[in-house]
Amino acid sequence: MLQTAGNAGRRALNTVRAILQNAGKADPKYRQIRRDNALLQKNVASVPGALALLQLGGFEVEEERLVMKEFDAERVSVVLGCMPSM
Repeated sequence: MLQTAGNAGRRALNTVRAILQNAGKADPKYRQIRRDNALLQKNVASVPGALALLQLGGFEVEEERLVMKEFDAERVSVVLGCMPSM
């Protein structure tokens, strides 16, 4: 029910997709997200399973941040390949 309420599932997948795609950019700022980030909380953390997709893509949960220490294109590609296109 939560995934369909207000298109929460679609929003979560689109947000996860954008985060994972941006993580491949040269600037390391795209591989860190504050856990209290409003969009992360609203679009990802509030939807069951969405945060796990980021972790499968290589993000690690730390105290205050989600951090991808090293970009792994293959790992990200697997996660993105399993997501439906929106």
